[in-house]
Order: sequence, then C-alpha cells, then structure tokens
Amino acid sequence: ESIVTDPTNIDQNTWPLKYRNYGLWSSYLIYNTSKHRKKANKQTFLIPGMAFNSRQYFDRPFVSPDSNSRFNNNTYLLGNIALVRQNYYRTNYLLSFGKAEYMPYGFQFIFTSGYSWAEFMNKPYLGIGAAATIHFNNIGYLFADFDLGAHFSDTVEQGAIDVDLSFLSDIYKTGRYRNRLLTKLNYTDGINRFTNDMLYLGKDYDFVGMDEMAWYGKQRLFFEIDYITYTPWYLLGFRVAMYGFFSAGLLGSDEYSIFRNKLLSSVGIGFYVKNDFLAFHSFHLKVAYFPVTPDGVPHFGISISTLGFIRQHNYLNTKPHLVEY
Repeated sequence: ESIVTDPTNIDQNTWPLKYRNYGLWSSYLIYNTSKHRKKANKQTFLIPGMAFNSRQYFDRPFVSPDSNSRFNNNTYLLGNIALVRQNYYRTNYLLSFGKAEYMPYGFQFIFTSGYSWAEFMNKPYLGIGAAATIHFNNIGYLFADFDLGAHFSDTVEQGAIDVDLSFLSDIYKTGRYRNRLLTKLNYTDGINRFTNDMLYLGKDYDFVGMDEMAWYGKQRLFFEIDYITYTPWYLLGFRVAMYGFFSAGLLGSDEYSIFRNKLLSSVGIGFYVKNDFLAFHSFHLKVAYFPVTPDGVPHFGISISTLGFIRQHNYLNTKPHLVEY
C-alpha cells in the first residue's frame, strides 16, 4: 500500500514557493586546563550552545494541520549542552588513494531544550542524543548514532526517533587492489506527528533517479551494504574506486509492524573518481536497478554527486537542532 505517490505531495517544481530562512548558531568549547588532568581527558570537552531559526513563507499552497504542514511558518529557539570526546585514527583508502587520512572517533552526549512557535503548535521542546565511534583491531570501525526529541505540554507531539548504525571494515588486499566493506542500518519513526508528515525512500537511500515522493510511510527501516574496491588505475591524474551495492527499505504506518509491508530494494554499481588537480576533486556515479516500482516509474536510475561516499562523524559539531523526520 505504500508503493503509490504520496497524495499529500505538492510538486515544488510547479508551485512558486517563496520564503525567507533566518538562522543563528553559537557554541563555546570548555576544556579541562588542569595540569593534573588525565591523558584521556585532554580531548574531552563540555560544549554549551544556542541556535535560533525562523522560516517565513510568502507564497505557498494551502496549509492546515492536515494539509501541507511542512510549509507552515515556524520559529524555534534551542539551547543544548554536550559532553564530547574526539580524537583521530590514522588510516588511508577512505576518500583518498593511499594518502594519510584521519578518521574521527570518540563519543558525544547531548541534551537539548527550547521552544517552538508554529502556526498550529506553540510548545516547549526536549531532546537527547548520543553517538560514538569504536575501532576493533583487524576488524573495522563501528559507528552508532541515536536521537530522540519531541514537543511537550499536556501531550507529546511532533516528535521523532532516529537510529543509525554503520560498520566500515579495515582494508584488506587483493593483489594491487584495496578493499573495504561498508554496511548501514537506519530506523526512523515519528511520535504523534501531523497526519500528512511522511517519510520517504529516495536518492539519499540509493533509490537514485526515483521520484522522492513515490514511496512513503510513517516509519522507515533502511539497510545497505557496499563492497568497495580501490583500483591501482591512474590516468591523467584520475584515480578510480568501484563499488557494488544492495539496499533495501521498508515503509509503513504507525498502526502495525513495519515488517508487514512490502520490501523495497535496489541493486547497482558505482564509480568513485578522484583527481586532486581539479577544483571539485572528486565525484561518484551510481547506476541502480529497482526490481519493484510504482506504475509508470522506470526500473533504472542514475545519479552523479560530488559528495563523499563514506560518512565520517565530527563530534565537535554540536549545533542545537530538532530531530529530523
């Protein structure tokens, strides 16, 4: 039932949306200056911060709590306090080919509070977050990230839960080739959201070339596995890595288990190309095949991006925010 176009969707390419977005953010890093601090505490910080954001629409479709609520005017003021530890593992073959690179590791615990003003809801907000990176010798890196936030008064409303788990293997060699295995798992769910608040599976989840609004639901579970090979090929300053991927996702309502829904999947190949002499340095090309698609939607998709294909967590980035849904 989720493999249909979202009936609440507004085509933003044909609707003349006009809005202004204002944002301010400030934080302060506090560290232990004691001469007697332990070595482990040298990279541990306490970081308080504040953020203000306001979005005001001047031209938009009809808006109500049950229709196009994502276009409502809203303002929020948030403050947080974060306990952070960050250091770096020295490695290579992440986004470069043999050069020394540094993988952040450590942890982050954040408590957030504030207030939101919107057309259909003015309520205080509370949120918590935790994240960590751990390296297991001769195995790989484990990344974990958890966020929970909601608005409170007489009831809990407009909340969200987001959980991310990733694993990146250490390098292993096959002749002149270098290889890594990358897996990702994500789960997102809402807490008493507006009825037209939806989650989707699109290009951010390797359903490339697919209409972002084609598959929708109230909760989302996503899994992906990539096998990455860094080749020794070198031509005119270009270096190439190849990868094959399989991704699968489930979308469903909050009324029953997400596993009762049809599995949506894609499989494909990609090429990561890097040239240190060019202004954009790198890009990657993905070609995906979708076994199941809505009527009228092609089974193949292609995307080109200049973003890196291996995500690294910067634990010093503690900007206060609402948990995304």
